[in-house]
Amino acid sequence: ICDILKGVVAVLLAILIAKISSKNAALLAQIAAIEVVIGHTFPVFFGFKGGKGVATSLGILLIINWKIGLICLIFGVALIAVTRMVSLGSISAAILFAILTIFIQDSYIASGNYIIFAFMLAGFVIFNHRKNLVRIFKGEENRISFKKKENEEKVSFCEHCGSKMKKGESFCSKCGKKVGEETSKNNNTKQCKKCNYKL
Repeated sequence: ICDILKGVVAVLLAILIAKISSKNAALLAQIAAIEVVIGHTFPVFFGFKGGKGVATSLGILLIINWKIGLICLIFGVALIAVTRMVSLGSISAAILFAILTIFIQDSYIASGNYIIFAFMLAGFVIFNHRKNLVRIFKGEENRISFKKKENEEKVSFCEHCGSKMKKGESFCSKCGKKVGEETSKNNNTKQCKKCNYKL
């Protein structure tokens, strides 16, 4: 959220300065947008090693033209959901932004020509994802998972000794006790199900 706000605040400040100084609002907004993405990607205080500028670019898109920004956001999220590759969704959304600026001429925060700016921003996002593109072409790109991990789904712990058990097993292979069976009355100690620590 903070990265998105970077882009929003930078553009709004540029528009405010343009109104005070009677300068070209669209041009100042575009310059501020490019600068904030560069600053996010190459931060001085972090050794010029920052993020890839996607979230900041999203903030810029939404504030410069909410229609285009919303279309790109929905398209990017949908593509990520289908392919499970965040990088592919980010790159494709950036390219779509550049294309849409050619055909959509309304709803801009300040009237002007944004085509060159859009292609510059898209190119910057693609450049920041150059390593991801190599992995995508090789079929080695990381994919996000929407499912629980296999060990979380298939493994449980014995309530008596804390040993791992496969889900569905009625008896513990280590202590031999049945699931749900009461422990001895003389044994007052309890054991954590996950770490075996005696309580």
